[in-house]
Amino acid sequence: MNWDAVSSLAELVGAMAVVVSLVYLIRQIKLNSDLVQQNSRHIEGTIYHSTNSVFLNWHALIAGDREVAPIWMRFLGSDSLEPEERVRAHALVTMLFLSYEADFVQVGLGVSKRNSLDYPSFKLMLEREAVTNWWEKNGQRIFTQEFREAVDTVKNRLQRDALVKSKSTAAA
Repeated sequence: MNWDAVSSLAELVGAMAVVVSLVYLIRQIKLNSDLVQQNSRHIEGTIYHSTNSVFLNWHALIAGDREVAPIWMRFLGSDSLEPEERVRAHALVTMLFLSYEADFVQVGLGVSKRNSLDYPSFKLMLEREAVTNWWEKNGQRIFTQEFREAVDTVKNRLQRDALVKSKSTAAA
């Protein structure tokens, strides 16, 4: 066998090795991509569950404590509260807004797609005078600027919509 034939055979084997290596690399990249997507779905599910758990625990607190529910109802109705009740109502509203802020941050980080500030329950809560007054008094001290701006945007839109609705009702 001459050296030209050996050289050609070596080049052929080398080329085949490169092709096999590329096929292997492509399969590994595909497998890794599949695992990353699966992990991303798992993280999204965990975040969704975590966020729901926070809101569920808040609602369980209201529903499960005979003393808390009346305080919350009187707060929402702008009724007068005893000093201890005001502290508890403040804690309830703070907990709720902190839950919304945590969800807002997750959306901003791109780890969650749902924005609870768009939920009807959030908008209904913001339409309550007691909540709006609480927000005006406490929002600046407790929450991040980005969250405050987002909440203020929703609040201003709700107020504008209510004004337009009242004008159209008065005109009719």
